[in-house]
Amino acid sequence: SEKISSFDIGWVDAARHRYFIANRTSKAVIAVDTGSNLVVGNFKPGFKGIIGTDNDTAGPDGVLTTENELWVGDAPSQVWALNPTTGAAIVPAIKTSATSPNRADELCYDPTHKIVAIVNNADAPPFITFISSVTHTVLGQVTFDGTGGTPNATDGAEQCQWNPRDGNIYLSIPEVNGQFGKQIGRASCRERV
Repeated sequence: SEKISSFDIGWVDAARHRYFIANRTSKAVIAVDTGSNLVVGNFKPGFKGIIGTDNDTAGPDGVLTTENELWVGDAPSQVWALNPTTGAAIVPAIKTSATSPNRADELCYDPTHKIVAIVNNADAPPFITFISSVTHTVLGQVTFDGTGGTPNATDGAEQCQWNPRDGNIYLSIPEVNGQFGKQIGRASCRERV
């Protein structure tokens, strides 16, 4: 049994009876059978891992499953689409930036439009990338730098979430223009996909 000293997000896939956890210590996503509590997978497509204590440039990070894939954020600024049973990469890692050394982290999924959204929350300014889960190509990005109607996110961005009622993806911005908590209502941002 391995000692895990650095990990990020865990994700439960109830339909598959699997718990996936991003284990930076061994540069892997661990798959646990939720019925037996046994490790059934240790997926290592080439995650960055962690060097020292720098979480901003570490991976794997955010984890989620779609109907037939396991998506995992990583550094430098990339996301993996994996087979959720074998851990094999479906395509090479998808870049969210050509220059950022930081992690692509928090994920959400729009099953209606087949779009995975992933947030580069350690970048300044942070940004969200929309990726087709069908073609595995980047559809677009929104940078939260205060231009074009976006908030000026001065302390990262958090987990996004798709809302089936209106078809929007929502993203929490904890600090706008250096004001933490005072503008939470206006800091919540949504992007129509």
